[in-house]
Amino acid sequence: MRQLPLAGKFHMASDRPLITVLIATKDRPDDLRRTLCDLRRQDYPSVEMIVIDDGSADRLESIVREEWPTAVYVRESDSQGCPQRRSEGFLLAKGEYIVELDDDSSPVAPDALSRAVRYMQDHPGIGILSFHIFNGPVLPENQPSLDAKYAYNFVGCGAVFRTAAVLQTGGYRAFFQGEWEESEFSLRMLKAGWSVYFFPEVLIHHHVSPLQRRSARAWMRAFRNKLWAMIMHYPASRVLTEGSWVVALACWDAVRLFRPRELFAGFSQFAAGVPRAWRLRRPMSPACMNLYDTLRFKSIRTEEEFRSPPPCRLADLVAYYRRAWLNRPRQRSVWDNRPGDVGSSDTVQFAHEFAGGRGPASLGDPRKDQTERNPE
Repeated sequence: MRQLPLAGKFHMASDRPLITVLIATKDRPDDLRRTLCDLRRQDYPSVEMIVIDDGSADRLESIVREEWPTAVYVRESDSQGCPQRRSEGFLLAKGEYIVELDDDSSPVAPDALSRAVRYMQDHPGIGILSFHIFNGPVLPENQPSLDAKYAYNFVGCGAVFRTAAVLQTGGYRAFFQGEWEESEFSLRMLKAGWSVYFFPEVLIHHHVSPLQRRSARAWMRAFRNKLWAMIMHYPASRVLTEGSWVVALACWDAVRLFRPRELFAGFSQFAAGVPRAWRLRRPMSPACMNLYDTLRFKSIRTEEEFRSPPPCRLADLVAYYRRAWLNRPRQRSVWDNRPGDVGSSDTVQFAHEFAGGRGPASLGDPRKDQTERNPE
């Protein structure tokens, strides 16, 4: 991946540094308008807005100009996917920090950006600050209190990047085309010495627009891209063991979700992309692999633990399997006709977890949830 230029790229640090809000969008004019309107409620005084139109059928510039006249609007004639457009936005950003949002997600509290910037300034080792996400059309009145902690990945619809860390590690893998690109990006951050931190003080309402969502294709890309990422970053022995688990889980999901065509397409595309993944192979060191395992299967809450993580043992894997994996967020099987989806996460909330909540199923198709974006 091409390294991004460092010199003279962003404004120097200050008490109120410039931040860039980056939104990649396609064919969602109403969602984009709502998000831009919501962002105008933020109390942070120094914001650069960048909106990249990924080949929408109709130009969205008039909406951007109406709601945010000073925004940088980039119109691309062909659609290349969100990862590619976000990486292009990284090159354009002038802010010391980059806030990444979807065109259907926005912060809830008016001081959200102020809180995030303040925390990043106080913790210079954090490369990515990941926000608390609620996925669903209607925000519940009472959100649960979640625990802050170091993390191994983030959700792209609500996070803030330290621009210096992005410039050091590069942008997203464009050939991923979506799904698992955040997790692969997080791996490169960890390998470069930066941390990813879950910051629940900022709540993002992700409305989960039903437009431009293809659940089966997203599922296929998720296991395909995860296998590529393993080749790029895992030690050889772990590629074999964890890769076998991902393959087995994909086969089972293809049965319970009835996706044989997507399973075949995913494995075919993975095989075709192995040479490229191999050229990008830079395995994690044993210390970095141990850190990654501890972040995934245990919990790290202090900087001291992050710098010297305890080893991850078999008992920790068993506890994780019982505590988290069995209740992972996922779509219902084709033979389960109940509405909504199942499972929970310790960083993302879903509408189906709340009384009467049906998540994206309430918008129509119960198979169009995004709870399986990053399956383990």
